Amino acid sequence: MKKQILAIFSAILIAVSFAACGADDMKNDLKDDMSSVESMIDGTMKNPKISKNEAKDIALKHANLKEDEVTSLYSELETENNTRKYDVEFKKGNMEYDYEINAETGEIISFDHDTND
Repeated sequence: MKKQILAIFSAILIAVSFAACGADDMKNDLKDDMSSVESMIDGTMKNPKISKNEAKDIALKHANLKEDEVTSLYSELETENNTRKYDVEFKKGNMEYDYEINAETGEIISFDHDTND
């Protein structure tokens, strides 16, 4: 499966590179693009160390709330800049909470809370 995905991305990148730049630049650009694609695939193929439930628990603990106190509890695994993270969102009353939790370390990358009037 991984090799099939790499082959598809390779074909697309070659076609785009031929259309967008000269032959000398194409070789270097393609090499860089393939490294990025391989990192992205490697990062998405393995399971994160932190589960969705653990990410939710980390965010709730930081907000000093319990799961039965909140509504619209949501968690999704994402990859951004080769970093896998969970986007965790929930509400309590008119407050909306938004967290980004590192999927490998459990570290809180960012958090925010706003009133929803």
